[in-house]
Amino acid sequence: MNNPVSCRVLRKAGLLLDGRDEGYYRYRNGFQDSGLYGLTKSRYLQQNEEESTNDTKRRKECPTHA
Repeated sequence: MNNPVSCRVLRKAGLLLDGRDEGYYRYRNGFQDSGLYGLTKSRYLQQNEEESTNDTKRRKECPTHA
């Protein structure tokens, strides 16, 4: 959990922090925790439905170019 950029990428992709594995891997002179991220099927489907709705709205708002 020492990499905030990776955590941000996972959250932006829709994954949620489910937990933390303390002392999961060795780093330099000690051990570091590892973040456990996950996404349920229902949340995945909900996100895809929201994205397709937003895409449809954008298409209606933007004029088509012939």
